[in-house]
Amino acid sequence: MKKTAKKFAKKAWLLLFFNGLIASCGFANFAIISNNTSDEFFAQWVTFIAVVSFFEMLRSGLLQAGFIRLMLVGKDASADSKNTFFVAFLLSAIISFAVALLIFIVGFFDLPTAFILTVKFFPFFYVISLPRSFLLWYLQGKRMYSAYFLVQFITFGGFLVFLRFFSEQERYIFEVYTFLHALAALPLILLLIKLPVGSFHLEKKTVEALLNFGRYSLGTQLMLNMLKNTHVFMIGYFLGPSSVALYAIPLKLTELFDVVLRTLTTHIYPVLIKNFGEGRKKIFSTLVAKYIAISTLFFLLLAGLLFVFSSPLLSFLGASDSWFITLILSFFLISKVLEPAIRISGVALEAINQPNYNLYRYAFMFVMNIFLSLLYFYFSLPIYYVALVNVLVGICGLAYGNILLKKSGLSFGESSYSYVHEVAKKTTKKLSNKRIFFPKPY
Repeated sequence: MKKTAKKFAKKAWLLLFFNGLIASCGFANFAIISNNTSDEFFAQWVTFIAVVSFFEMLRSGLLQAGFIRLMLVGKDASADSKNTFFVAFLLSAIISFAVALLIFIVGFFDLPTAFILTVKFFPFFYVISLPRSFLLWYLQGKRMYSAYFLVQFITFGGFLVFLRFFSEQERYIFEVYTFLHALAALPLILLLIKLPVGSFHLEKKTVEALLNFGRYSLGTQLMLNMLKNTHVFMIGYFLGPSSVALYAIPLKLTELFDVVLRTLTTHIYPVLIKNFGEGRKKIFSTLVAKYIAISTLFFLLLAGLLFVFSSPLLSFLGASDSWFITLILSFFLISKVLEPAIRISGVALEAINQPNYNLYRYAFMFVMNIFLSLLYFYFSLPIYYVALVNVLVGICGLAYGNILLKKSGLSFGESSYSYVHEVAKKTTKKLSNKRIFFPKPY
């Protein structure tokens, strides 16, 4: 049991380290583009990345979970891999065609400048980026984290090298970004060559298996992505490029929280499934309470550090040192401290085979987000009120999520509080014994 726990922790730290490096590259890429391109291009780039992230979530949310399960427990992993890639290609082609058709229709109307890059390049990029996305699914399912990191590093590390020397060449930024996405997927060609050619066709059982595992996951991921990017779209549409930049820069600083939380939820999910499946419900509840307590304390500490050093970090990203940008960041940090309880309790709901409750909670949060945001635009409030909406939506999500948890027979709030109190008490005792706070008199 101890060896398994150590192995689990080692892989978790390895993935966290790799994700941290990739996030650092993304952070640097964002800072370079922010500081070396025009406000108009920067707004177009931020909007393009938000749209790409949304549709990538749509693709991975529908197929990734089912594919990984088929690959690990299916009878014919080779056939399932090729069939899943074929399904993913069809889905990507249909979405790209639908978006291209929509672009053609709305092309008769004037679009905000923030959407120009998206209109020009998205349909092509979405198909080109599929092989890389599929390869990442495969490597994640096989837990080949070193190879997973290499694919990510080719994309974002290579993009960082390009921006370091050619950041002022705005017209080439997209072309290089697309080329690196295609380059990172070259190992997939070797993978597909090794798989039987005869299995490369669409099978009904594969499609059913993928959709059965992906429907709730897709809905949840859809709500998560829309919660994250809705404000960018709305600000870009109603207020213009400069306001998008003003909002997006402090938001970029909080992506470190997403890296940590994504790594944690990726690793605790199988542990929770195993304990619940084997009937160890008490251990299950204890683990969830500890994960919520520890991650919330860590996020609280991280939020404090980011707030203290906010001025140099915002300046590095190209933002002016003003009180309202710091206020926007403060609201973002508060909302991030709430996220561990929301996300980890959602993982617990999925582990007990109630993903529908998790979807209901995020759907409720999305509706609240839209309602409060429309109030902001209706009353023409200062832009930092949009960031405050994130805090209010997080509180509403916690409250409604607690109702759903109790309905499912789970409740971790009191256990998490007790564990935090226990950790604080033990830590204080250890520090006291080491005479850090209470040194010996001389």
